[in-house]
Amino acid sequence: MPKIDDMIPSKTNFMRKEDVGDAGKDLAISHFDYQEVGQGEDKETKLVVHWTDKNYKPMVVNKENGSRLKMALKTDDSDEMIGRIVNVYSDPYVAFGGKTVGGLRIRPAKSAPISAQTRSALNPPRAPAREPGEDDGPPTPPAEAYDNDPPWKD
Repeated sequence: MPKIDDMIPSKTNFMRKEDVGDAGKDLAISHFDYQEVGQGEDKETKLVVHWTDKNYKPMVVNKENGSRLKMALKTDDSDEMIGRIVNVYSDPYVAFGGKTVGGLRIRPAKSAPISAQTRSALNPPRAPAREPGEDDGPPTPPAEAYDNDPPWKD
């Protein structure tokens, strides 16, 4: 059954948290521009990111999501971000005006290829599996290997 919020048309020209859900949506960046956001005296010019998938509205980029874009894509150059993919998702813990209201956040894309360096950091080499009954430590040398009594004898 659809959610009520999904059934009520949005009058905004910009992406809302309801547009992507908790799992988010992997979206490729088309371009950036500046647009007027808000109404009346609250109207101001903000940075906006547009997506190659025209089924998704552009997203206003605040300082937090600007930082997340740079971290996810490992660049602060907006030209280098064009064509790159990020995951835009609904984060229920976003605060606004002192209240937790939820909002949009950006993270690395689920579908983005993982570099060999990142893959090795995520999956460090493991010790080889042991046969059942194998000892945990190195083998103990025989007693005759010592000139005197072995160190474990008191």
